[in-house]
Amino acid sequence: MAERRDRPATWTHLVVTTETFFRTVTNVTGQEIPTFMEQWIYNGGHASFRVQYVFNRKRNMIELEVKQKVEPGNGRLRYVGPLTVVVQELDGSFSHTVQIDGDISRADLQCHSKGRRQKKKRVPLYSGDEVEVDLSNMDPDSPVLWIRLDPELHLIRNMIINQPDYQWEYMLRYERNVLAQLQALERLQLCPNPQSRDVLLETISNDIFFYRVRCHAAYALTEVLNKMPETWSGVPALLSLYRKIYGSKSCPAIPKSNNFVVTSQNLQQYFIQQALPQALARMRTNGMALQEVQCFIIDYIRYNDNSINRYSDDHYRASLLSALAACVAPASTLSGGNYVPEALSWEMSEVVEETTHALNLDTIKPTYRHVVGVAALSVIHQLQRNSHIPCDSRLFWNFAAPNLCVNMRKAALHIIIERLSYTRKKQSTNDLMRLLTTLAQDPDPAIRLHIAKSLALMPPFSAHECTDTGPTNPCNTVQIAEELWKLISKTSLETRVRLLLLDLFFSLYGMSAPFVKGGPAMISGHQRAKRCQYDGRLNTLGWHNEILDGEQPASPESRSFSEDIDMLQ
Repeated sequence: MAERRDRPATWTHLVVTTETFFRTVTNVTGQEIPTFMEQWIYNGGHASFRVQYVFNRKRNMIELEVKQKVEPGNGRLRYVGPLTVVVQELDGSFSHTVQIDGDISRADLQCHSKGRRQKKKRVPLYSGDEVEVDLSNMDPDSPVLWIRLDPELHLIRNMIINQPDYQWEYMLRYERNVLAQLQALERLQLCPNPQSRDVLLETISNDIFFYRVRCHAAYALTEVLNKMPETWSGVPALLSLYRKIYGSKSCPAIPKSNNFVVTSQNLQQYFIQQALPQALARMRTNGMALQEVQCFIIDYIRYNDNSINRYSDDHYRASLLSALAACVAPASTLSGGNYVPEALSWEMSEVVEETTHALNLDTIKPTYRHVVGVAALSVIHQLQRNSHIPCDSRLFWNFAAPNLCVNMRKAALHIIIERLSYTRKKQSTNDLMRLLTTLAQDPDPAIRLHIAKSLALMPPFSAHECTDTGPTNPCNTVQIAEELWKLISKTSLETRVRLLLLDLFFSLYGMSAPFVKGGPAMISGHQRAKRCQYDGRLNTLGWHNEILDGEQPASPESRSFSEDIDMLQ
């Protein structure tokens, strides 16, 4: 064997391939699984279910209907096989298995309980616990509290379940599974009514819930309140709750001195303390942030006291600045481009003052990974984007200079790249050219990759937006096209960077020559690099503060290789 090591053909019995692995599985188990391999190994895509059901009182059965919408090229596959359905009834949780064998599958599930006869009852849950459930809101003729499909996540799937609002409320209140609670939050934020508002507020204030569920509930409550037709009256309940927990007892408008304690309970409160101001900042009335909320955030930034705390409050201060960025709404009046400090409203003057102070302080006394400085840059970006201060990229280029903190440089470069997609000035051409020069010459590989990735995700214009931002975009020049192709052809650049630049080139010019080089103005096809508008008001500092989006994203379209070749000819 030693003399044959230089011949890779002799290594085949030492290498595990897909075929050899499943052949071993068949030899050990004695069973072949061709359907599984064909569905999940050799074919791509995921299953997509839309579920609805009705309760038949006479038969005491649930009439379930599962639909699959599969179209060519939408990234979905037609699933055939068993699907687990868990029905939570008054007398307990019961599991059923239904067979999915087509685009529309129907099944009748036998219920084991009768309609309610009392207002409260102890109900056994799927987890084995028993809870006392308030039954006053449910349908008196139906014993079904809620249903769940594929609770153990055995399938790679996307699922939409249509059931009454009160069943989602019961699932959020009484279900012990965190994923089920998050699923209920996704649906409740689409139901703007007083019942959903009360349930979400109860979830936020209840320490029993997992802290990520409480953080998501805060954002969901903001969505519900913004969609409710009635106008604001009085202090928002979320603001009163925050002042009650984190405000000073003598003066709730001023925060208590920070005292972070590393225990499980206090860590949860720490994350809630960061999430609630950002949820409050997203409340809107007539498209504008609440003035009381903005004053509250500024006061908590200004009077923040960490003198007696043994731990740093850098991330907490950064979250308050991110909340301040979320408060910035478009300017109500147009000044014709003549920006003077006296024209700023006193609210925006306070925002500029606190942001400038935080940015200067972070420059003199850096915080951990410059998180406060990064958040301050996002506030300035929002002020520029919403026409409160002049739109100028020179400030961000100062913080994107070499020999500065990498995180600060990445944040500044990301903002510069985002500005390219919505500004229509000649300065955008200079910024894009400078970005490409930085990508070619910067010694830090992380910066080179960051620029390429951000440009691929947020191209300054698109070939498919021809009439508005394609040929007429100031960034669509011969110099940009030639420099971009030069970088793609530069073999000394990393492969990942060149591939990302290739995606950018495809998004800008399609599969043909650039318009400025004699190519067509109208380009058919799809966009390989999915354009993603980044919202600088959102918190990007922690994974625990992600915002739920109840709308299902559209699946990407796909094209065959032969179609792309035909388009080139």
